[in-house]
Amino acid sequence: MAAIPAQSLRAQLATVAEFIDADAVVLSLAKGLESATGLRMTEVIAQALAEHTGSDHEDWVRRSCVLSGPNLAMEIAREEPTASVVAAPELTTAAWVARCCAAPYFRPYTNTDVTGTEIGGLVKNVIALCVGICDGRGYGDNSKASVMTRGLAETTRLALALGGDLTTLSGLSGMGDLVATCSSSLSRNHTAGKLLGSGLTIAQVQDAMTQTAEAIRSAPAVLALAQEHDVEMPITEAVWVCCAATFRWISWHPSCSAAISNPKGTAHDQHCGEHSGDRGGGRYGHQTLRRRGVRGSFLRALGVLDHRPFGVARDQP
Repeated sequence: MAAIPAQSLRAQLATVAEFIDADAVVLSLAKGLESATGLRMTEVIAQALAEHTGSDHEDWVRRSCVLSGPNLAMEIAREEPTASVVAAPELTTAAWVARCCAAPYFRPYTNTDVTGTEIGGLVKNVIALCVGICDGRGYGDNSKASVMTRGLAETTRLALALGGDLTTLSGLSGMGDLVATCSSSLSRNHTAGKLLGSGLTIAQVQDAMTQTAEAIRSAPAVLALAQEHDVEMPITEAVWVCCAATFRWISWHPSCSAAISNPKGTAHDQHCGEHSGDRGGGRYGHQTLRRRGVRGSFLRALGVLDHRPFGVARDQP
């Protein structure tokens, strides 16, 4: 069981590889992308163990799995009931691991969508940081619910582009994990966002926290992966800007919303059945985001891109 922060996983595996049985199944509890490579945690596990054990890479891919879901550690330690998902390339492996993890208060389900399960778990940290920023700025439940919902939409777009399953993101490792992480004061990423939204710099946030907020390191990697696959993720873009060392909250200003005006017709999110007649469907590079401000990125994510009339938004079930 690998419960190691994403950016430390590879180095730690190199240290312990000689003690891992050649036929072991490795369960990842980490939620993030390796910033240097953009790899998911099961991909890092398979690659690192193949390198340091001499075993075949494909064998480690087959025996690398992930646990993900609404699993706040403190609540599990108090044995409060919850559910989770074990994903592995082979259902028999996932079922065996699930039986090993099961407890009267902990119910693991199974699937074979490792990609979708990991993407749901890692992107939700970025969305939770954004929801925390909303709290820090004093925004209400409408704003936070909108960010969560549209955050799930952009998470789903990325997962599908990488070969994930649509239904995975509506389950425990998608919607379930997102709701828990975005709503709880126990969430490290939500706490980091709240501190950032209150006016602290990213360095001050990191100094104030005793635990790792994965989204701070993962957001740039998630954004790079999205751009590589031509997936638009405006909330992730906004979080990337907020986590920049030079960011100051002076750029959060209502006038920034009017700066985004790039008519491209009607945006349609086919996976969520939502249509928006916005003017800002296009993608923006990092430097453009800095110039146009964070508020504009959030408003673009919500489909409310400037103060001028812009057609009719449609949200169908």
